[in-house]
Amino acid sequence: SHRTDGRDISVLLLIDLSQSLNETLPGSSQTIIDTAREAVALLGWAIDQLGDSCAIAGFHSNTRHEVRYHHIKGFSERWDDPVKARLAAVEAGWSTRMGAAIRHAGHMLAGRKSEKRILLVLTDGEPADIDVGDPQYLIADTKKAVAELSTHDNQRVTKALNDALQAALTGAKSSEEALKQAQRQSTGLERNGQAGANQAAADDDNIKIH
Repeated sequence: SHRTDGRDISVLLLIDLSQSLNETLPGSSQTIIDTAREAVALLGWAIDQLGDSCAIAGFHSNTRHEVRYHHIKGFSERWDDPVKARLAAVEAGWSTRMGAAIRHAGHMLAGRKSEKRILLVLTDGEPADIDVGDPQYLIADTKKAVAELSTHDNQRVTKALNDALQAALTGAKSSEEALKQAQRQSTGLERNGQAGANQAAADDDNIKIH
């Protein structure tokens, strides 16, 4: 972990890379994935400037048997040209099996010795996958995955979904303000969403690192 100004924080930015991000924003010619790259670049740069430890990854899925987790930036890497190139190269496709990706990200954060660990998820919608007929199943599984995060060695974690992404995309908050809000929210994580637990471990077992 990296200590600066009395803080001891590790942040993991997890980006939804599902097919819907190829759509254009209303009133704009820019795709959601292009705007998401810009938002992540701003957040990554701001966290680097603050001196805090940050990792960046993306995820999408093609049924529970293929949940892809894309490495973009490691905790020990600086915000430099190779990291920027990886971020620029990510493409959107497939579905949004969010619970499995959050569990894997939680395992990554659990290995950090920081006093506070923050998971910030940027997404444009709800969890979904082509092999799940009940839309509530993956929503419940995502809630369960969030609740499980707080069991990782006393870590404090936050998951910010639509509000965090919208704040970054619309400029409602600066990148530093968004980070500080995520830090505040990390102390109030609730345990809920028990449905979806039966398949949780199996989903995480099928994570494929890229």
